[in-house]
Amino acid sequence: DNTMDQWIQAAAAGLLAFVKKEMEAYRLYTVVPRLVRFMEDLTNWYVKMNRKRLKGGQGKEEASQSIQVLFKVLMELTRAMAPFTPMLCETIYLNLRFLLPEEQRHASVHFTPMPLAAEEALDARMEEKVRRMQVLIEKGRNARDKRGISLRIPIRKVTVICPNPEVLSDLGSLQTYILEELNVRELEVTQEEGDLVSRSAAPDNQILGKRLGKAFRPVSVAIKELTNDQLIQYEKEGKLEVAGELLSGDDLKVSRAFNGDTTHIQAETYEDCLALFNMEMDDELRREGLAREVVARVQALRKKGGLQVADLVEIWYECADE
Repeated sequence: DNTMDQWIQAAAAGLLAFVKKEMEAYRLYTVVPRLVRFMEDLTNWYVKMNRKRLKGGQGKEEASQSIQVLFKVLMELTRAMAPFTPMLCETIYLNLRFLLPEEQRHASVHFTPMPLAAEEALDARMEEKVRRMQVLIEKGRNARDKRGISLRIPIRKVTVICPNPEVLSDLGSLQTYILEELNVRELEVTQEEGDLVSRSAAPDNQILGKRLGKAFRPVSVAIKELTNDQLIQYEKEGKLEVAGELLSGDDLKVSRAFNGDTTHIQAETYEDCLALFNMEMDDELRREGLAREVVARVQALRKKGGLQVADLVEIWYECADE
């Protein structure tokens, strides 16, 4: 099965289970943010990352499967949202219902039962795997923005350094999507940080202040003086004695920084990972970026002219001498 199909169906099942639980407890204020988040996942991730597949770029069978999955989750979302946005969902449902078997069609979305989560589709592990991919992709977009490099220009490499092997395995299994979305040539995932990473720590003032009382101040000072090796020990063992107090769990907030040359490397830290984006440009990368830019402009002109995909066009272009 397609990974993104599995993910969006798992996310839809998780959403429906959450909505049922929260509405039964009358916590309606928690439901709308979750619905909005799912809409963003559906439009900005599932549809965007499956655009070619939905249009038949990977064959009719793949297109049919992805369209069926999209229809299923969109119908579930529409029915789940109906109590909160009744008019919008009514309009969507009235357009979608004709794709249902006649005996399953209702006159209104408000005549349909609240959808229930498909137990077999629930997969928190898949949701977490894709979430990790999403965070890395968002960090990559931020890195490009900071360097002023368009997404159309490919970059050479991204290296993710993380002590958690599960995170690295998840990113490796979704490498195809990461390379395409970030327009990057190579993805490397590793636990080996060498001397590229330095750590610093800050106390969780609320937790430690409440627990230590007057002893908090000297402990706080000592925490800020912890070395990189001590913090590595804390991460591995989950505990560390500081100024006579045993710290563990969330007592410390450990952050990472890149120690290397930042001339061509844009470093982004998140959670317990450090992502290094190699932004060094050469003529080959620039030419590929230029080709993508030309294609994008031609496509924009085709759209403006109301042309269909099968319509052939002739293109004239003019270049400066250089």
